[in-house]
Amino acid sequence: MNKRMMSLLLAALLLLTALPFAAMAEEDEVLPEELPAEEVVEAQEPEEAQEPEEAEAPATEGEEEAVLAEPISEEANADLLGTPYIETQPEDAEVKNGKKAVFSLKAEDAKWYQWQVSRDEGTTWTDIAKATKKRLSVKATKDMDGYQYRCVVANAAGYEVSDEVTLTVLLTPPVVYAEPEDAEVKLGKSAVFAVKAFNAKKYQWQVSTDGSEWKNVAKATKAKLVLKGVTYSMDGYAYRCLVINNDGTVESAEATLTVDIEGSLIGWDATVYNCISWVNVRKGPSTKYALLGVAKKDETYTIEDISGRWYKVDFDGEEGWIHNSHMKLSYEGHDATIVNCKTEVNVRKGPGTLFKTIGTAKKDATYTIKDFSGSWFEVDFDGQDGWIHKNYIKVD
Repeated sequence: MNKRMMSLLLAALLLLTALPFAAMAEEDEVLPEELPAEEVVEAQEPEEAQEPEEAEAPATEGEEEAVLAEPISEEANADLLGTPYIETQPEDAEVKNGKKAVFSLKAEDAKWYQWQVSRDEGTTWTDIAKATKKRLSVKATKDMDGYQYRCVVANAAGYEVSDEVTLTVLLTPPVVYAEPEDAEVKLGKSAVFAVKAFNAKKYQWQVSTDGSEWKNVAKATKAKLVLKGVTYSMDGYAYRCLVINNDGTVESAEATLTVDIEGSLIGWDATVYNCISWVNVRKGPSTKYALLGVAKKDETYTIEDISGRWYKVDFDGEEGWIHNSHMKLSYEGHDATIVNCKTEVNVRKGPGTLFKTIGTAKKDATYTIKDFSGSWFEVDFDGQDGWIHKNYIKVD
């Protein structure tokens, strides 16, 4: 007999023994004694129990059932969220050119931010790259003056757009407080123009040769412009200065150059000499200029302008320049006034101190030149041919 059968027989015996006592007791409940632990160790586990159709007790009438929902995504739960609410709106900003302008706001239930800019007074709006925080910082430039900004604040439930705010860029352009003045100088001398200004960072002088078109003067980038060795062709030129800083450019007043040719060689005739047969004629007053042609020895040209040691002449209808070392001035017919002496100078019979003195010419006396030789001028001196050294003569 196996252990299972023995357990069943023992249980039946105990039940039979207890029956008489149960009959004696009217209402006492008789509980069976606990089975020894050893007797139930080998009991097989019952088959898996089926859950009842109604595992949960119904809620008491008048109470709501407590239902625990499973977690859901933010998108699925959008109906349970509130749309963002902007507590503090951004404000207009005024900053100096080159400085940073800062816009910011505060919002409830905000998950995303996107700042936008309008460059056409709010007609169109463009997202600003990487501007996705509640604070926006931009470096202001003068062309950004009047730009408008706003921020779109959003979450899964919706979005709200902030107020539009305006950026004002404060500019401090230069202020000219001393204008350049007109200048009148003798031919070959230097002309000076100057300007004074507040908030100036750079200068650029310009010239107009016709009163309408302006061109930059090369390397003229200081407050003072110096024109060395002015020529007659520069007479009437106008000059002005552009005063510049990061905030703008201001034009100075115009100043005019007048070239005084009194006592100069303008209009004089000059003859080609000091050469074998010809000399070069160039397009400008320097050997750096291209060759225009050649002038033959003993040809005479009228001097139209002077630059340094170069004479400008009309060369076959074009502007030509010849070095004065190859030009002999025709002094005949010009007046010469006695200068550079206290009262008078010697007049000699020939062009040199080896010649005898025939008299003296008083200071400020004027004579007509008949001829010249080297450094000496021949004049009509009281009906005689007299010679006076050029150091004591001013030729008109």
